[in-house]
Amino acid sequence: ASKDNHLYSNYELGRLEMSVGNYDKARSIYKSIIGKNVNDSYVLLDLGKLEMAVGNNEEARKYFVELIEKEDNIFAKFELARIEIMEGNVYTARRLLNEILDVKRDLHTLFTLGKLENTEGYFMKAKMYLLEALSIKEDKFTLFELGKVELHLNNYVEARKYFEKVIELYGNDYCTLYELGKVELSYNNFDRARDLFLRVLSVKEDDAATLYELGKLETLCNNYELAKNYFLEQRKYENNLFALEQIVMLCIKLGNYEEAFDYYRELKKTGFDVNYRMQTVFYRELGVFFKDEYFDNYANQQVYDYDEYLAIEHIIEKHGEDFSSDIDLYSLFNYAKNNLTI
Repeated sequence: ASKDNHLYSNYELGRLEMSVGNYDKARSIYKSIIGKNVNDSYVLLDLGKLEMAVGNNEEARKYFVELIEKEDNIFAKFELARIEIMEGNVYTARRLLNEILDVKRDLHTLFTLGKLENTEGYFMKAKMYLLEALSIKEDKFTLFELGKVELHLNNYVEARKYFEKVIELYGNDYCTLYELGKVELSYNNFDRARDLFLRVLSVKEDDAATLYELGKLETLCNNYELAKNYFLEQRKYENNLFALEQIVMLCIKLGNYEEAFDYYRELKKTGFDVNYRMQTVFYRELGVFFKDEYFDNYANQQVYDYDEYLAIEHIIEKHGEDFSSDIDLYSLFNYAKNNLTI
């Protein structure tokens, strides 16, 4: 009995070392007691979890598979399913999780399977599993995931209900504030959306996705300078080419054509498809400045192969004596801005 007590004490010591991140010590203790009358199932399971924690998924897999072969252990199946999800083996993960549900319909398995099906695009299946999980316990993660499912199903009222419940129960969860902000923005509830997005930034000031949404929101509210600043701030944390595109558009709206062309050239260098989306705007602007239907005709026909040299050639030929043949589009805009009455 004294020997058994010593082994169990060592097992608990291994768990303690693991809980504080001393993985090498924990591993050494666990390996020293395997096969010595302590329940190896717990040790193998903990060894697998330890290897997962340090990123050794293949080593972890060996322990979980050994335990499953030994006694069809559902806890090992759950951890193995998590590895399979991380490595993109969806079919195997789904099979393991369903095998667990055949034995025990527990919260963690239902949630994990629901989240997996949501990620894979099977939204009604995801909803079924998550609602069952919610019937066991109303927790933040299940409510949030259900909100995301309802968004995918375009059920915005239901999505809002779940996200608001998370905020009511758990306060400023920035992921939920962000998703709810997107819902409110989709309903053009600009003040409410703005408040939610700003609450995200109060928790996580460098959240690129939220800065992008605020840029979109302020653009819709015609607050162009503020919108531009949000997009510029967003690009400090993430190289979002759509944000750069919006910056170009906003510079045009603000009459900052030199900036617009600087950002436009930066965008073109990335290979971003600006042939129609962006050049249409430029050429329409030129058409307004020079009162020339040539550019509107291009835009209205949705011509994808724009050639700025042809545009310049046309302006020089038709409007021209003040321009040299090496002029660029920015110079044309600048001339129009300073010399033409719109």
